Formats: sequence, C-alpha cells, structure tokens
Amino acid sequence: MIPRLEGMNMQKLKQVGVTSIGILLMFTPLQVLADDHSEQKPTAVGDGGAVATEHPKASKAATTILENDGNAVDSAVAAAATQGVTRPFSGGIGGGGFMQVYLEEEDEFVVIDHVIETSENFGPTSFINPETSDYYPAEVRQTSGMATGIPGVIKGWEEALEEYGTMSFSEVLEPAIQVAEEGFAANENFIREIEDNLEKFGLFESTKEVYLDEDGNVPEPGTIMENPDLADTYRLIGEHGSDAFYEGEIAEAIIDTIHNPPVVDDPEHEILAGNMSMDDLSNYEVLPRDPVHVNYRGYDVYSSAPSSSGVTIGQTLNILEGFDLDNSDRTEGMHYFIEASRYAFADRDEYLGDSRHTEIPVNGMLSKEYAEERQQNISDDSATLGQVEPGDPWAYNDLQTFAEEDEDLVEADPSSETIHLSVSDRDGNVVSYTSTINLMGGNGMVVPGYGFLLNNGFNSRTATDSPDHPNYPRPGLRMITTMSPTIIMDDNDPVLAVGSPGGGRIITTNLQVIVNHLDFDMSLPEAIEDQRLSQRNLSHGETQYEGIYEEEYGTLFDELEEMGHGFYPDDAVQGISAVAGLEFMSDGEVRAAAEPERRGGGSAMALDVEDIEDPDPTTVSSIIALVEHFEKEGAFANEEASHSLITHLNAVSHYENQEDAEKVVEHMEGGCKDLLNHQHDNDLISDEAYETLIDLTDDLIEKWQ
Repeated sequence: MIPRLEGMNMQKLKQVGVTSIGILLMFTPLQVLADDHSEQKPTAVGDGGAVATEHPKASKAATTILENDGNAVDSAVAAAATQGVTRPFSGGIGGGGFMQVYLEEEDEFVVIDHVIETSENFGPTSFINPETSDYYPAEVRQTSGMATGIPGVIKGWEEALEEYGTMSFSEVLEPAIQVAEEGFAANENFIREIEDNLEKFGLFESTKEVYLDEDGNVPEPGTIMENPDLADTYRLIGEHGSDAFYEGEIAEAIIDTIHNPPVVDDPEHEILAGNMSMDDLSNYEVLPRDPVHVNYRGYDVYSSAPSSSGVTIGQTLNILEGFDLDNSDRTEGMHYFIEASRYAFADRDEYLGDSRHTEIPVNGMLSKEYAEERQQNISDDSATLGQVEPGDPWAYNDLQTFAEEDEDLVEADPSSETIHLSVSDRDGNVVSYTSTINLMGGNGMVVPGYGFLLNNGFNSRTATDSPDHPNYPRPGLRMITTMSPTIIMDDNDPVLAVGSPGGGRIITTNLQVIVNHLDFDMSLPEAIEDQRLSQRNLSHGETQYEGIYEEEYGTLFDELEEMGHGFYPDDAVQGISAVAGLEFMSDGEVRAAAEPERRGGGSAMALDVEDIEDPDPTTVSSIIALVEHFEKEGAFANEEASHSLITHLNAVSHYENQEDAEKVVEHMEGGCKDLLNHQHDNDLISDEAYETLIDLTDDLIEKWQ
C-alpha cells in the first residue's frame, strides 16, 4: 500500500522516509565558504545533537542535517561524504569502513561492515613478479591496481540510510556536493599530506589534475581546493543510489582505472595493473553484524566485530580489569595499560581475521576466565621483555578448530591511515564511524572524471607458509583491520562514543582515551589531549610514544624504564592518531571533542534543541524523495515515468536554490503538473501517488506565489 500524505502531515512524511532540508539546499556561497579556521573548535556542548569530525566543513554538514530534523545516521553519512572532499587522503568512497549505530528507541546496537574485499582473482601469487618469482617491491604494490579492494563505502552508506536513516541519499549528499563545487581553503595539514604523497600522486595524471597545481607542484596553504568531478559523482549516486557505483558508469570507470592506470609518461617505477571485474563490484554485499561486548568495571563496552579489532578493545579491558587502577598512580596505571595491550595484541595478530573464512575464538578471547589467565603473565613492578607469544583462547571457547601459526606470518600493522567521526542526535541515537582507503592517499589513483581516490588495502597481503592463517591471501577476503569504533553504556544510557585513525595505533589510542576517562576521571577533551603510548607487541617489544610531545611526558619515561620498559618515538609532526568522540554528561548534554592539534586539529559542533527546526515539507527535495519512495513501492508503470519526474524536479530545484519564485511557479505549473496529468491519463502512475504528488505540487506553487 502507498501511504497518502493528507494534509501535509509531517509525521506521515517521516513514516515513508521523507524529510526536507530546504534550508540546506538554499545555502548561500557565503555560508558554504565561511572561513574554516573561524569555525574550528575542538569542543562543543549541547542537548540537541553533537558532532566530532576531522574538519569543520564535515561538522557543519552534520549539524545542518540535524538542524533540519535528520537523525544521527543521516548526519554521519553527510559528514563522511564531506570528509571525502576535505580529508580525501584518509577516507572516501574508494574505500571501506565499520559504522556502529546505537538506536535509542529500540535500545539496539548494530555494526554495518562495509570494509573492502579482495576480488575473485586475488590470491597468494598476486604480488609475485612472474619474471623473477620474487615479490614486487613495496612501492610497486602500494601504487598498484592489484592492491585495490572492492570499495564498500557507498553500499554501507545506502544500507545505513535505508535501514536506520530518515533522509534520502540525495539530501544527505548535498552538503558535500556544495563543498566540492565551491571549494574549501586547504590548511597546512592538507598541504603536508600532499607533500608526503607527492611522489605517489605525481605518478598519475588524474591525481595531479585534482591535487597538484598546473606545474605539478604542491599548492600553497590557503588554496581553494575544488573537486567538481566528485560533486558530479555524488549527484549520480544521489539520483541512482549504489547501482551507479557498483553497476553503472562509475563502476566502469573504476575497473578501467584498475586495469589501465592513468600513468604519467616515464613513471619512476612499474605500475602494476589489477584484475578486479564488474562482477566483483556488483556482487559486493554489506554485512550487518552484532557488535562485540564486554563489561568493564560496570560499564557495557560495545565495539565492532571481526575482521575489525573491536575484540582487542574488549580483551585489553578485560585484562586491565584485574588491576586496581583507582589506587594506582600514573606510572603504575600506564605500566598495566602497556602490558595488557601487549598480550591482547599477541592474540589479535594470531587469531583475528575474516570470520567467513576462518573460525575465530571470539568468545574465548573475550571471556573473563581467559583474561585472568593472561593477567598471570603481568608483574606489578616489572615489564615483560620482548615480543610475547599468543595464548590459547580456544580452551575458553565452545569450539576449537584453529591450527597454531608462526607469530611472524602476517604483518601486524597492515594499514596506517583512516578517518573517524562521532555523531549523536536529540533523540539519543549515536553513531561511531571509522573508514579508510588504507595508506595515506590510497594507491594514489584518482578515478579519472570522478574525483575520488582508490584504496590500496591489500598491498601487504603476501603469501605465508600457512593457508590456514585468517589473513592468508584469498578471493573474497575482508582482512584484519585495526578499525574499532566503540560506544560505551552505563545501564541504558550512553557514556562515551570514541574512535580514531592511525593503523595499529587506533586500538591503543581508543583504549587510552577510554581508560583515561573511566579510570583516571579525565573529561573527554582531557583524555584526548593526553600524551599517547602505543604497545603493539612488535618484534622489538618496545612501546611507541609521540616524539613531537616528548617533553610533555615528564618523568613518566624514566619511571617506566626503571621497570624495564623500552620506548621508541613516532616522529610524525601530526602525532599519534586523531580522536573524534562524544561524552554524554549527567545533565543530558553531550560534549563533542576532537583533537586540538593532532592532524591539524579536529572540529566539534553541538546543537541545542531549540536550534532544530521542524522541516518545511513543501520543497522540491521533499517531492523528489517522495517520488523515489513511490518508485520503490511500484507506483509507476516503468522507470522512465519516475525518472522523467525526477529529472524535471531536479531542474526546478535549481530555481528554488536561487529563490527565483517566478521560475519555480512557472516550471511547477507548466511542467510538473502537466507531466503528472499526462502520466495519470496514460495509466503510468497509481491514483494514490498521483493525488499525493499533485497535492504537494499545488502546495509548493502556493508557497512560492
């Protein structure tokens, strides 16, 4: 049955998934291009929704959706799409991710797994040079089409919106489209990332056109960066959904780029093509999953399921729970934190991977009994030396089928760059979302004419001696990833939402923020600003610290070194990771918090309930969304009928954006109504859909008259 929208009732509109962001669609250039730095604040507090991202344009996109009655899922997709414009070297539609959603009304958690996946032709010999029988060098693998996994972002966003959102794809993509078209001022961090990738970006003509100047050099800070190709790509996706990306012209362009990389003349090294097919793209599926869960000192901690590293978040906390951090000083607390991380990482690298291909002892790894066994290895006053061996969680699991492996079979830290955002809405829904194109800048290839970078997620997937290993190269693999978006609850109330980028340091960063907040009573901004330590059980056994902040660690190193701990610096100017999180306070307000400095600083914005407007249903976008709904319900005789209406309405929306009342009325009266009448007279539209759309059209005409 097709619902009637009698009397322009907004609740009816929302029941069929139709909302309007008319205010959003009528941004002026001044509003879109407001100075980024004046908007960039690392903390914000409100009771009507809160957002933490890595860029103020992304935060503004998210809050605009919330202001116009979108929910946290709508807002998160809008922010992610905008980060794909302003932070394209860490994430975008050429990659994948994990989105965790808390639905307040249902009191339910869901994880939307849309990470990249290997093609049907990928395997253990994919990176072996047939002429030498040796592996291609790292620079060849990292800039290759072969390293590109099937992107999952667009299907992930679509799944999130269709199942849990309230707005259409076209509506939530509109802010990103505007930023891509109008441009944004490149900050020093954006320019630094281009400099760091100059050699890679200089290999591909399409990438040079988007991110380098006319002479092939790095642009200056403050340069207005525009990406009209990406704006057009978002429009195609908004109009046609994921089919445009996985089966249509965008899919064809992706495959052509992978098979025929847009290489410059005389590249510095060989560029290896890939063998992904159109079938690989069209067969990609989103995997809705339950989160993993542990209880830590009375708090319920929910994180993403394998192949992510949410299990490692839970296991580390279980181990830490055996130690009294309340009565520990800072040095003792960090000693236990380092040691718990060390043992949890040993198990992570041994057991975690794609659960569709390998049995994973999740229950055992997350059991309190197994945590107690691992705690026995940790001394109160001395560090564990060197790399530790994995334990045996199978003894605490219902099923034991896994074969033991050599600890060095698979690289422990396969990816180094991601991006994260956190969003809540006034109704209590929460999203914690991490996505990636793997290494900074992905494989360096912008899809020509479409404006987005492709991932290089499988550049490190080389064969090992054991095909039983959970991350052995094979077709259809979603390999282990460090992403671990996390939401923490106290009874039925959210306490914290947190996530970050940074390869293996994602896990330790998320954990340190959680421990700082729950155990050391830091506010979320304090927990984020604190100096970081990252122990990942690497072969040398040492713990990484932030070299740029070395003086701020004070005497901590000396005291921990006396216990036997060793340290080595991360010398990156941007520090370790970049947290974007939410702190839910006892008075009902939510504090959004992002980095004050790392990776150029993040952006936090929040709303008060009175800032949120009831959306105006009489806009062109609301009519388009309703046509899309009726199309799905089978109210049109064929696609041509619905698409002709949408095409006409998209043209009218231009005049609506310009506030040209005369043109809106002229085209709605002389175009839209005539087209609807023609379709009704020729039985191309159902009576109910026709009457509803005619009513909306008349209301819109009356409004503009």
